[in-house]
Amino acid sequence: MPSDSERAFAPEGFTPLGKPRPGDWLAEHPERGQTFEQFVASRPFRTTPQRRTIYLVALGEAGSPMRGLMPTMVRYAASFFAMPARELPPIAVGALDVTERRNPHTGQRQLLTTDILDALRGRAPADAYCLLAVTDIDLYPEPSWNFVFGQASAADRVGVYSMARYQPAVEPRSLKVMAHEVGHMFGLAHCVHYECLMNGSNHLEESDRRP
Repeated sequence: MPSDSERAFAPEGFTPLGKPRPGDWLAEHPERGQTFEQFVASRPFRTTPQRRTIYLVALGEAGSPMRGLMPTMVRYAASFFAMPARELPPIAVGALDVTERRNPHTGQRQLLTTDILDALRGRAPADAYCLLAVTDIDLYPEPSWNFVFGQASAADRVGVYSMARYQPAVEPRSLKVMAHEVGHMFGLAHCVHYECLMNGSNHLEESDRRP
């Protein structure tokens, strides 16, 4: 009789991802995936007694409805990862040196994710395992991209994601993407074989298909 842990990782317990549809992440960003051996070889940062807290921080303007969801996201992070999670005082966009643009197709205000990650690196508390910023302003990772839901740096254990495209189901979508980005900060690459929280997502319909 297989043990509980063996059953949890049995391939028959997972749904194969299948061929990507036009416009899906893997159709436009081919990836080879990550083996367990590659994960170990990457030497991801591990929790320690001194650094084991997940920190979330709201990034945006005062009065944003996003801030009302922060307590729920903190509780969810603590439950999902079985670690302490806390919220830091919110940060105004103007307090950071972040490049902004208007989306060339929609005119929507957007923030450059790489600038945000650079700004977050020196803001993590001493006991932080990672620091994740949450914003309701749309994001882009480089000028050639239309947008990105979020981005994280596994090496620096900082990340950011946006709720701007999550209406009307803001809360469940935000919790899913928050867990995805923190997963990256634990050293997990995108899953390319099964339907998984760690699948890449190129658009909202694809993100909603993820378990």
